[in-house]
Amino acid sequence: MDCQQVRDWLHTYVDARVDAAQEREIERHIRACSFCRKRLVELGRAVNLLDDQRLIGPGPDFLRRVLQSVLRTDPAGAQD
Repeated sequence: MDCQQVRDWLHTYVDARVDAAQEREIERHIRACSFCRKRLVELGRAVNLLDDQRLIGPGPDFLRRVLQSVLRTDPAGAQD
């Protein structure tokens, strides 16, 4: 496997969606290639950062504020 092939498979490898033969080939290449090894480390860091992010939802009064804003800007009082 060459660097381009490994780069094409890194996301799949990190997600553990490669078969055993592909995994061996990728790992063999990564052991020998510092460039691809660095890319794998960077990808792993990015995935970990994304996993650590919490979902941010609207505050408890979000809907009330949106409705008040809509009613203030609609002269008909938002009625059909």
